[in-house]
Amino acid sequence: MGRVDNGVEMIESFLDKAKVSGPNRRNLKIHDAIAPLYDFPYDLYDFLSRGGIKRERLSYLQELEIKPDSAVLEVAVGTGANLRYLPETASYFGLDISLGMLKKCQKNLIRWGRKARLFQGEAENLPFDNSTFDVVFHMGGIDSFSDRAKAIKEMVRVAKPGAKLLIAGETEMPFKVKSAPKITPAALLPSGMENIEFEETRGLRLYCLTFRKPSN
Repeated sequence: MGRVDNGVEMIESFLDKAKVSGPNRRNLKIHDAIAPLYDFPYDLYDFLSRGGIKRERLSYLQELEIKPDSAVLEVAVGTGANLRYLPETASYFGLDISLGMLKKCQKNLIRWGRKARLFQGEAENLPFDNSTFDVVFHMGGIDSFSDRAKAIKEMVRVAKPGAKLLIAGETEMPFKVKSAPKITPAALLPSGMENIEFEETRGLRLYCLTFRKPSN
């Protein structure tokens, strides 16, 4: 769909906004609007908790198998908050539906002295070839995607055979006792995935799903 010049490096866009629908359309509008101030409450809480946000992020990110020459994709990269804590020697790629969030991510990366190639697109239609990345992960927003199962299938598609994938997000709120049982991403995995581990005890009400794409 072209490239968006943000004055530093170009954010590559593969999103046709006219075709975005459902929850993705709502997410696009909301995150474009809140992007400039998105980091503030997290930074404030991290300061007040003496690094609580950083510790929580690292509890997930330590699950990733990142090597010096790894190609790493974060789906729904947001403002890039996770990238600052990952090894600097790997190559990073971030995709998000919101151009506003990607622009904020770009500014953050410059401030942190980090590098990543950024792409605008939908998680359900990743603009990458099959078996491209050594590591693929997503943290925080999958439950608001238009099609979670398709997004997970796409993450698996672009991961190399044998790659470890990580998906983290929120469990059902405790007070929603009348709501239907929540279908976790673990139940949406394509058949054949290996080393599936699902844990609901991270943080206050968070889960962490890791699994491996078959080697053949």
